[in-house]
Amino acid sequence: MKKAVIVVWIISCIIGINANYEAFGQETKILSIVTSDWPPYIFWAKPGEPVGIATELLGMCIPQTGYEIKIESYPVKRMFTYLEEGKVDVSVFSYKKEREEFLFYGKEPLFSSGYRPVVLAGKNIQIRTLQDFDKLRLGHLEGLKYSKEFYDYIESRRKKGDLLIATTEDSYLRMLLNNMIDIFVDTEGTTLWRAKEMNVLDKIRVLDFDIQTQNYFVVVSKKSPKIKDIPTFLQQTDECLKKAKADGRYDAVIRKYMSQ
Repeated sequence: MKKAVIVVWIISCIIGINANYEAFGQETKILSIVTSDWPPYIFWAKPGEPVGIATELLGMCIPQTGYEIKIESYPVKRMFTYLEEGKVDVSVFSYKKEREEFLFYGKEPLFSSGYRPVVLAGKNIQIRTLQDFDKLRLGHLEGLKYSKEFYDYIESRRKKGDLLIATTEDSYLRMLLNNMIDIFVDTEGTTLWRAKEMNVLDKIRVLDFDIQTQNYFVVVSKKSPKIKDIPTFLQQTDECLKKAKADGRYDAVIRKYMSQ
């Protein structure tokens, strides 16, 4: 009788271990994709609402690598911290050399986006050089880096106490509309999307001055505990993006969000 009880106990332990192992294996197959709210590329979406260009493309390609995705949304500064610490796995960034200290980059661009100055439609404001910002009340979203040249300019304004800082992605558009600032810089697509959603497209003007236009790539935290073979993961993601661009799926996603 005792032997039978022991055998049953051993079998139960084995089943429990296997169940835990399978559950653990399943958990590690779910990647944390960290984002900020950045329409039309990435949304803090509610059920039934648009998820964004990057989110759709990641949802198209990452499952082909054998992983599933879970979207986690944080402010920009916390995103960087979590990626540096390996608390999240994947994000979307432009290339900066210093980020290679904690990130691996894919090679195929997910999309391109340009930073442009934004002003009220009725204001006769032109920007041809950085010095043209000097006489204007400038808004800045905490955490944005822009180009090195413009970021250095932002920091010089900060040190002088001559900078109005926003902490949420739509607040400096509201600051502009309420005449608290004269100008801010953000990606053109994002600005137009937010203005459209707020029904104020006719109240703003995006200037031609190019602060910086960049490609954005899939990136992986070097400390990700879940992706065991990061180079292969990124290669497979790149190949998926190339195929989507070749067969029309990529253009269909872009048109869906950028038709305005």
